[in-house]
Amino acid sequence: MGRAAIFLCGGFAIILGIIQFNILNSQVSQSKLNVEYVNQSQARNMAMSGMEFGIREIMHEEGFEWRPDPQPMKVTFNGTGIDVYIDDHSTHPAELETDQIRVRAESEMFERTSRAEAILVRESIFPPIPGAMGFYGEDSQLNIGGNAKVYGEDVDPPGGAPGDGENKPGIASVIGEDELINSTGNANEIDGEPPFKEEDLDAEELQENIDNYLAEAESYTGELGTAENPKIIKLDETVKLNDEGGAGILIIPPGVTLELRGSFTFEGLVIVQGALDIRGNVTIYGSMLFGDNSLLEIEDADPSQPELSGNTTIQYSSSALANVNQKFAHKFDKQPEIVSIRD
Repeated sequence: MGRAAIFLCGGFAIILGIIQFNILNSQVSQSKLNVEYVNQSQARNMAMSGMEFGIREIMHEEGFEWRPDPQPMKVTFNGTGIDVYIDDHSTHPAELETDQIRVRAESEMFERTSRAEAILVRESIFPPIPGAMGFYGEDSQLNIGGNAKVYGEDVDPPGGAPGDGENKPGIASVIGEDELINSTGNANEIDGEPPFKEEDLDAEELQENIDNYLAEAESYTGELGTAENPKIIKLDETVKLNDEGGAGILIIPPGVTLELRGSFTFEGLVIVQGALDIRGNVTIYGSMLFGDNSLLEIEDADPSQPELSGNTTIQYSSSALANVNQKFAHKFDKQPEIVSIRD
């Protein structure tokens, strides 16, 4: 019995030892899991903090001054470095639409990498864009001759690569096609989805937008802006341009004429309330809107009949308009809206 008791006690001791060893192993494993969870949570929190920093930068009054950069901003929180990327359609055309901004943040802690991402959409400073050209006047008449082209399919300037925005009509008008258009050439082309659309265009809304633009506009002094630095320009008197170009919002008020000669390219929105005289290889990326009393003249056009001919191309471009919107949204109290967040 003595030996049996000794063996029995020894067996119990071994079993208890095994149980205690397993408990200790379980505690160690749980501790490791807890540490990993804490590390992962900290990395995630840092990534979210970096993403919030990027959103605040965009929401800042001057936030729309930024330009996408493949190199990240370096941000430090509590001694931890975070990479913050701000992208848009120009840097990731296959991933982002023309009105979207993406904020990405990456944080690494204790060999753990965490990421957070937000998609924002810019509010528009523009009225609804009806097409490559929009006519708001019931008495409008458009003579198309020569080699004129009006395209509503969305493209990205320069070069005209297909854009990712929604295609528009080539021409939208408050009156019908037969009333508006008189085609006199053999090589004219109007295309879009559809090529022509008759619709109610709100002239009062257009004028409200024009009034807002004029409050922020610069008088023309020899520059019309660039794609990198677009401008809102109003003409105070008749201006003749040869081979120049520009980007932004160009306003031709009533009683003022803009004469375009040579090769001229503009990216953005052109608003015609006065007269536009085109005699050259002119390309407009974006949209042209014509007020009630506007006039578009080419060559020796009849002053009572807007005419489009020569080698003029009016090409709808959502990215050209989005670039201008990005620059000036804060001036018109238009802030980006967050539409999605993920980590």
